[in-house]
Amino acid sequence: EFLARDGTFVLESFYLADIINNRVFDFLYHEQPSAFSVKPLKRLMRRYGLSIYRTEYTTNRGGLMRYYCGYDKPEVEDDNPLLYEKKTYSDLGDRINAERELTRTYLKGLQDMTVAGFGATVSATGIIYHFGLGEWLKFLIDDTQSKTGRYSPGLHLPVYPSSRIREADYVVVFTWRLAEILRTVHPDV
Repeated sequence: EFLARDGTFVLESFYLADIINNRVFDFLYHEQPSAFSVKPLKRLMRRYGLSIYRTEYTTNRGGLMRYYCGYDKPEVEDDNPLLYEKKTYSDLGDRINAERELTRTYLKGLQDMTVAGFGATVSATGIIYHFGLGEWLKFLIDDTQSKTGRYSPGLHLPVYPSSRIREADYVVVFTWRLAEILRTVHPDV
């Protein structure tokens, strides 16, 4: 037995409803290829004689759900049934594709401008490729020491520290969770 009878197993994951409602598909990538929801996780826990007896939502990293599991506990209610309908996912794809087209249309109007991306993250790479933004971006901005002076995967965009942000006429903010910090550090950008 991996858990004492009176023990609690706690699992934390991106919450599927947040991925859908907030269109944060960039959270899903090779190291984190999934997000959980209550209903299928309950089924999985039952296989091991456990039940999810409590969930706790936290705003860390854009929204996470903690699932508390144990033996002989009453189960929590299932989450929104719309999470389990095909239309939910086709609508999500449509909304993401509409955002892609809006972004590309806007950038097409900046032909003679220097456009940079803020954030050299795995999420940024996913957005750059899915939205097809490589042709407009001249460089990326990121203050993580291990990234500056290097290049992005595939497109080989140079990664500069934020001290060079003024070299861009426009900045696409990929690390949207850090947008407030960017505004504080660079209020006139």
